[in-house]
Amino acid sequence: MSMISSMGKRIKEWIYILAVGFLLAVVIQKTAFALYIVEGSSMMPTIKNHERVFVNRIPLYFGAINRGDIVVFPNPIDGRYFVKRVIGLPGDRISISDGRVYLNGKILHEEYVDTITVGDMEEVTVKEGHVFVMGDNRHPNASWDSRSPDIGQIPISTLAGEAEFVLFPVPHSLK
Repeated sequence: MSMISSMGKRIKEWIYILAVGFLLAVVIQKTAFALYIVEGSSMMPTIKNHERVFVNRIPLYFGAINRGDIVVFPNPIDGRYFVKRVIGLPGDRISISDGRVYLNGKILHEEYVDTITVGDMEEVTVKEGHVFVMGDNRHPNASWDSRSPDIGQIPISTLAGEAEFVLFPVPHSLK
């Protein structure tokens, strides 16, 4: 009899441990860190299709988003998550001419891009509380980003976090 009650006690302890572990995992995923699977080629060559990226949510709590950061945010059209690079911060002026991106009137040097940027764009000023994002893949029709009126500038409040490194299949830093 005592062996059965001892087993019952152990089962309850394991259920308790698993429940606490599950709740901690959910809290951490919602508030601190998350994993996303990249679908598509808009961030190539930096991030490839089907790679898994580690996303840090903590910088958002301190307003620590910088130009060049790779961020994750929900697409305003259908809610699927996009991963793009921050090109402009509030108050920045962005334009595209002759295959080059201009930031505040100066050519933006982008070592992460493997081609010229296709399509010109009149200068826009990034609104307060927003960022201007672009995919690293600048080939024709390769990235749906802030250049598109459907996406536009992204409210900082909607950012899900900063992609810091690829976990799978080949781990590497995105910094």
